[in-house]
Amino acid sequence: LLEKESYLGGQLRAAANSPFKKQLDQLIRWWKVQLEKQGVDVRLNTEADPEQILLQRPDAGIVATGAGPLFPEIPGIRGENVIGVVDYHLGRKTLTGPRVVVAGAGLAGCDAALELARDGYQVTLVEMLQELARDVTAGVRKVLLSLLVEKGVRMLPQHKVTAFHADGLQAEKAG
Repeated sequence: LLEKESYLGGQLRAAANSPFKKQLDQLIRWWKVQLEKQGVDVRLNTEADPEQILLQRPDAGIVATGAGPLFPEIPGIRGENVIGVVDYHLGRKTLTGPRVVVAGAGLAGCDAALELARDGYQVTLVEMLQELARDVTAGVRKVLLSLLVEKGVRMLPQHKVTAFHADGLQAEKAG
């Protein structure tokens, strides 16, 4: 198993960083133990390249490159003050001020907003659709939204981010 990063778990590792999601971290540790028990040769910090794979002379290969974050084409989205949720969770980039806007209120956005609010940030959650956290089950959604309210997260459904600026962002009522 060749893993480019210094850890196993990929995108799940980012989600597992939240203190209230330690079960995900336990799952990753369980996988690691199972790989060891099965005698899998795990090579961290090793990017797979065709030459290296051919040297292994495998009978078969499986490409499991993981998922990447989606960055819609919004002006300013590549600015220094715009941080992807995975980069935030993994500590690759840090926040510079007390106010944070999370653009997108699916599970990843709501999870990040809750974590940020728990860490003391003033959080606004912006979502184009009328319903927030619509990609989770009804029971989880209800708990998640109540936790966001409890932590004082300002929620703006039916708002579309139209631009990111060095000093904030621009949004308009979707419709």
